[in-house]
Amino acid sequence: MLYLLSSVLVYSLIMGVQNVYHKGAKFKVAAAADFSGVLLISMMLVSGFFR
Repeated sequence: MLYLLSSVLVYSLIMGVQNVYHKGAKFKVAAAADFSGVLLISMMLVSGFFR
């Protein structure tokens, strides 16, 4: 349950950063941040399930 809460927190953080990127930067940077965020969240969820 702790992993789920932390992953939700990280996801909301990444969404906020992504909004900033979409406003004032190139879409390539936003796509890279989005991909790394999804990768991080999936890794956190997998580690939470296996522990």
